[in-house]
Amino acid sequence: MNGEANLVTALFVLELIGVVAFAVAGALKAIQREMDIFGILVLAAITALGGGIIRDLLANRFPVSLDEPVYFAVAIIGGLLAAVGAGFFTRYQYWLKIFDALGLAVFAVLGANVALNLNLNVLSVLLFGLLTGIGGGVVRDLLANEVPLVLRQEVYALAALIGITIQWSLVRLDVPLIPAALIGALLIFLIRLAAIRWNLNLPRVK
Repeated sequence: MNGEANLVTALFVLELIGVVAFAVAGALKAIQREMDIFGILVLAAITALGGGIIRDLLANRFPVSLDEPVYFAVAIIGGLLAAVGAGFFTRYQYWLKIFDALGLAVFAVLGANVALNLNLNVLSVLLFGLLTGIGGGVVRDLLANEVPLVLRQEVYALAALIGITIQWSLVRLDVPLIPAALIGALLIFLIRLAAIRWNLNLPRVK
């Protein structure tokens, strides 16, 4: 029983980390687009909660973030902190990518974890993880009147798919869910950091 409780707590903490990261990324995007405080909080909340809502709808359950006010509260707090500390972020696009990378890493493995708990096949695990990871960011960029980051920037979706694949493989090898998720998330985050640092892109058609 204690093991199950620890698992739930660990997943909850991990999700809150993802919510804060995506909330800051959403707020920075709004600040970059010179939105007012309402726009900042809207983009922060949508970015932070969008992926989780998509994940829960795919799992045919009522979205956790709409049932538990703590997620919305944390998203708003994250947006406010980004707004208050905007003066410290002198390179908005750079920091946006860093926080977005952290949010992507966390939500991708959490989405995959739901599919793993449902004993779905590997394709469904990849789909759950990818849509959960990119969902909030896609909506954020569309509201900011931009082509979504996942479609135009350095290695992005590929990073999520690689991390999720490693996570799935580790679970298949009987590695516990939390260590497998953490390893997958760390790999996604490191790949994104490398892509940002060295401007790694997939081939483009000109």
